[in-house]
Amino acid sequence: VLDSTIALTVWLQIELAESWQPWLMDIRSRLGNIMRADALEEPLAAQSIAGFSEGQLHRLSHQPLRFLGHDHLVPEARHGREVALLNLLRGKVREAEVTAAQVFITPQFAVRRADIMQALNRLSSAVYVMMILGVTDSPPTLSQLQQHLGGEDDH
Repeated sequence: VLDSTIALTVWLQIELAESWQPWLMDIRSRLGNIMRADALEEPLAAQSIAGFSEGQLHRLSHQPLRFLGHDHLVPEARHGREVALLNLLRGKVREAEVTAAQVFITPQFAVRRADIMQALNRLSSAVYVMMILGVTDSPPTLSQLQQHLGGEDDH
């Protein structure tokens, strides 16, 4: 599932506007680092997406009206092509997250790779934030979002 998620991310790097490139480059990189950490059985290092920490992505995705100027979103055709393509990526990331849960949670409910599972969850959050930004009339810039978050990094 990670291979097809990376493939879709690379395709979207070609298909989507320049404004999405910092996000997509970091998402592609993070997916590759997840694959490497799993294959080599190494811990997964922290990594930002478009300059946002995992905690910040969590806050943005859980409080979109406060931080992004748009409430939660259930995608539909009227949101347009870019949001539809991003929704495909979000669905693929969620599939990877579900697969990771099946692989890394034992029958006794012990979690073997919480780092990978959390990273996939935060990637889903990142794509969700992108989708909301894609439907917002006047989306804030990355630097405006950073200022609005105020450097806080709670989970």
